[in-house]
Parts: sequence; C-alpha cells; structure tokens
Amino acid sequence: MKNNLLVLGASSDIATAILPRIAGNYDNIYAHYHSASDKLMKIKESCPCNIKLIQSDFNDEEDTKRAIDEVVSDNVEITHILHCPSARLQNKRFKECDWNDYGVMLNTQLRSLFYAANAFLPSMAKKKYGKVVVIISSYSYGTPPAFISPYVTAKYAQLGFVKSLAKEYAGKSVQINAVSPSMMETKFLSNIPSIIAEQSAASNPLKRNATADDVLPVIELLLSDDSGFITGQNILISGGEII
Repeated sequence: MKNNLLVLGASSDIATAILPRIAGNYDNIYAHYHSASDKLMKIKESCPCNIKLIQSDFNDEEDTKRAIDEVVSDNVEITHILHCPSARLQNKRFKECDWNDYGVMLNTQLRSLFYAANAFLPSMAKKKYGKVVVIISSYSYGTPPAFISPYVTAKYAQLGFVKSLAKEYAGKSVQINAVSPSMMETKFLSNIPSIIAEQSAASNPLKRNATADDVLPVIELLLSDDSGFITGQNILISGGEII
C-alpha cells in the first residue's frame, strides 16, 4: 500500500522541521501553505518523494474547498494527515475583540480540519488504515492564560473535534490524535510582546520555551505504524510546566 501524506500549514515551523525527517516514508506529500516559504521550497527540491505545494487562504471558505479539491482531483488516496495551520496569536482583551477575531481562528484551525477530514476519512475507514495528527496547544489543559480568548476557543474546538472523530473511527483502524506543546519559539509569536515569551520561558522548569525539535518525536510516533493502539489522545509536551 502506498502512503500519501497531506500536511496543512506546511510552511509552519513544526511542519518544515518534520518534513525532511519523514519524507522518505511517503510516496506523495501534499503540502498546503498560506504564504510563500523559501524553506518549504528547499524541502521540495531535496525531497526523495513527490511533493506538491498547494497555496490557500484557510480564512476563505471557497479557497479552502478549492485546496482540498485539488488534492482529491489527483486521485491519490491520502493515508496520513498532519494539521498545523494557525492564525498568528494576538494578545487582546475580550472587550477589544469582535467576532471576526474568533472567526479567523475557527476558520483557520477548525474549518480547514473539517474539510480535510470530510474528504479523506471515509477512504481511510474503507481501507481500515489512516493516521491524523492535529497540533493543538497546552492551553487546552488546565487554566489558559488571559487575553487570547479567540485562540483558546479554537483550540478547545479542535480538541472536541479530535476526540469525537477518534471515537467514531476507532473501529475502522483510523487513529486520530492531537499534540499540545506549551509556548514554542516560532514565528507564530511574532504578534505578541516579547516579554510574554520571556515570562513563559522563565516560568518553565527547564527555563526555556519549547522548540520544534521537542515536538517532532511525538508527531513521528503518531504518524507511524507503531501508534496503532493510540487514538483520541491529546499529548502534552510542556517540559513539566503542566503536570
């Protein structure tokens, strides 16, 4: 059986870090990105398998559908999905938010996941084989921080989606899991004051924030056949910040 991977949010720091490590496991990789990524282009050029890049704005519903349809039209059965997209984090009081702030987060992180799952889970279930890994956040554990309500709301929505579908597809040998890192040193933090990232690092037992390298081994496990008895889990990676 051929293994074909769909990566949503492939220009994210997590995705560009893991793709070179796992590319050899797949016959085809479909890599969605929102804006141009030199790093992603270099990965495509050096990759041992076929990588097709697909640009799309997940805040636009029709463009989201178009990107998924582009994968479907290739008549390649997707066996693995890695979902990484997220709008940039904003530190904003609730009274300063409007519905669009919530809509952008939900569209990017939940609606894109819905359309991908809707398109490819039925074929995974039919073949009784499939892996889905969703990047969520440690904010889905315990008490989240203040002033990022739209982001936290979207992350809890993703978590509910993952757990519901994992239960529904467990008997079809389709494993659906989430990975929830604590604050990571990525471009995702570019819109928030640097003092917030510094305070997060200082409060962590390891005195640093997470990096992509801290998260990759867990993602690799969940995408591999070694995770055949793991589904519906939200795996926390926080360096001991949350126990």
